[in-house]
Amino acid sequence: MAIILSLALFVASVVRTPATSTTATPSPTHSVSAAERAADRSRKAAERKERLLRQQQEREAKRHLAEAKSALTSKLNDARGLLTSSDGNVADPATRDALNTLITTDAALNSTNPDDWTSAVQPLQLAMDSVNASEAKKQQDDAAAAQRQAQADADAAKARAEEEQRQQDLRAAQQQAPAPQPQQDQSQQPMGTAHGGAFCTPEGARAQSDRSSRILTCRVAADGRLRWKL
Repeated sequence: MAIILSLALFVASVVRTPATSTTATPSPTHSVSAAERAADRSRKAAERKERLLRQQQEREAKRHLAEAKSALTSKLNDARGLLTSSDGNVADPATRDALNTLITTDAALNSTNPDDWTSAVQPLQLAMDSVNASEAKKQQDDAAAAQRQAQADADAAKARAEEEQRQQDLRAAQQQAPAPQPQQDQSQQPMGTAHGGAFCTPEGARAQSDRSSRILTCRVAADGRLRWKL
């Protein structure tokens, strides 16, 4: 009877005692390791993103540099061609000298900055524009000079034609003019009669004296006047 009573009391005490939880509480050491792993993953992701961005920027920079170099190289080729073709064809040779200086300077450019290559294009283009303008000016000057020469040649040809026409007209007039009659020898011309001492004209004229058969001549007398004299 006593044994049964003791057993009953034990069972009752077991029922009243609350059950102890078997769930394990995370240790502080375990929680810190998880946070570190999460932070490490974030850091690596940021580094990878930064590395990709830097690689993209480097590719863009290389592309921009290559494009800038290509643009200046193309412009230099055009400038060299213009420098060759404009030799002797410009009104102002100083424009070609300036272009040649820029070509030499730009050809020696060595830079990894695309802006240096890009900024060299505009001055080179301006120098080429000056050479082109000088070429156009010389063409205009040459055309004007040729026009003046053509006008001078035309005026000279006109003057020659007018002179030739004048000479032809003169020859034609000379051919149409009557031939001059030969003067008769006064000794063979019939002579009239004259009175000795009378006034006469012209000097050298001859006439037969009205008083005899002698010949009188019209010549200067002592009084300085023309008179018929023997």
